Amino acid sequence: MRRFIVPLMVIGVVVALVFAGCATPAPTEPTTPSTPTTPTTPSTPTEPTTPSEPTPAPSGKWQSIINGEQVPVNLYEGLAVKPDGSPYNFASCYIITANEFMQMAQGYFRSLVTRAGGTYIEGDAGGDIQMQIEFMEDMIATEHPDGFLTHACNETMICPTLQKMRAAGIPIVLDYTEVECDDYDALVSDFPYKSPGGSDCFGDYFIERAEAENEQYKIYEIWISRGSKMSHDRHEGFFNAVKNNPLIEVVETPGDINFSDEIAAEMVIEAFSADPSLNAIYAQGVGQMGAVAGLRTIGRLVPFDNPDHVVMAVYDSETTVLDLMLEEEVVDCMGSLSPLQIYDLKIKALFTLAIEGNPVPKNINYDLRTITSENAHTEKMFGALLAWPLAYPMDDWDKWPILDTTEVSLPTPTILEGY
Repeated sequence: MRRFIVPLMVIGVVVALVFAGCATPAPTEPTTPSTPTTPTTPSTPTEPTTPSEPTPAPSGKWQSIINGEQVPVNLYEGLAVKPDGSPYNFASCYIITANEFMQMAQGYFRSLVTRAGGTYIEGDAGGDIQMQIEFMEDMIATEHPDGFLTHACNETMICPTLQKMRAAGIPIVLDYTEVECDDYDALVSDFPYKSPGGSDCFGDYFIERAEAENEQYKIYEIWISRGSKMSHDRHEGFFNAVKNNPLIEVVETPGDINFSDEIAAEMVIEAFSADPSLNAIYAQGVGQMGAVAGLRTIGRLVPFDNPDHVVMAVYDSETTVLDLMLEEEVVDCMGSLSPLQIYDLKIKALFTLAIEGNPVPKNINYDLRTITSENAHTEKMFGALLAWPLAYPMDDWDKWPILDTTEVSLPTPTILEGY
C-alpha cells in the first residue's frame, strides 16, 4: 500500500511528552476472545479487506451501529473493490498531523478505507499551504485518486487547485473549514462561528458558571493563528456569546501559537504571572496541553475545589485532556470534537460520492457540544459516546464502529444485502 508522507512541523517538547505513549501499534486480532472467532484453517481469506463473499466479521472487530445498536458486521465489506477487482484509491491531505486528534483521525481513515477493500495515500501539509498545493498537484498529475479529503491550510489560496482537481473529475470532501470558492462536493463541519451548535457553546458554558456562582471571569483566549479562518471562526462564535455579559472579560493572546504547545505554555506563563486576576482559559485548539503545562509551571494547575483554580475550556478533545478532567480534576470542559463521529461522516460522504456516484448534502453539519465530568460517560452522537477514549481503544481503529448517521441525511453506503 502506497503512502505519501510530507514531513511534519517541528512541535515543542510539550507535545513530544504528551504523545510519546501513543505510537504503539495496536493488535489486529482480539487477544483474549472468549470463543474462537476466526477459523484456524480457513478455506477462504479471513481478512475482511477484500473478501470473496460478504460475511459477518468476528465479534469485537469491524463493528457497525444500526438503529442504535452495535452489531458485529462490516457494512463497508467489498464496497471499495471495482468490478475488475482493483481497489478504489483515496487520497487525503491534512492541515497538520502532529496532534492526537489528527493521529486518531488518520488511523480511523485508514481502517475504514481498508475495511472497504480500498487503498489510500496520505499527505501532511504541516500547516503550509504551498506544501498542500504541491501534494494536490501531484495527485492530479500522477495518481488521480478516486476521491480526495482535505482541510485547507488557506481558504483562498487553495481554490485554484481545488478547481483543477474537480475539473479532473475527482470528488472532493472538505474537512471543517469553508473555502472562498464553490469547487468541492461536500463540507463536513460544525460551523464554529454559528449559533447554536458552534463555539458559542463555550461562551454559554462560562456564562452559566459565572451567573450561577456570581463570579467575574477574566478569560485568556489562546489564538491558534490569525491567518486561519478556522481560528477566527472559533473566536467569533465564543466571543459573540460572551461580549455583552458584564461578568465576562476576554483577554486575547498578543500573538499566535501557530499550532505549538510550547508557545502556548510560554504565553500562559507570561500572562498569568503578569496579571493574577486572570482566572480562566479558552483554548481554540492544539495549544491546550501547552496551557496545562504553563499553569502547572506557575502553580496554577490546581483542582476544581481550590480557590486558585483556573477554569479551563478547550476546543479539542484528547485522551490526556479527558484524564485531566476526570482524574486530576484540573480541566473543566472540552469540546465534543471526536475523530470517531467526524471522520465517519467524512468517509461516508467520500464513499457515497466516489463509489456510489450519488450526491450528498453540500453542507453536512454536526453540533459542537461541551463535555464535562458530569456528562462525559453519557453524551452520545450517532449512537456512539463522544468522549471516545472511554468506549473505544486507542490505536485499535478496527474496533471503532461505523456509525448510524441517517439523522443528518447521510446513510451508510453498503453492498451487503439486508442493510
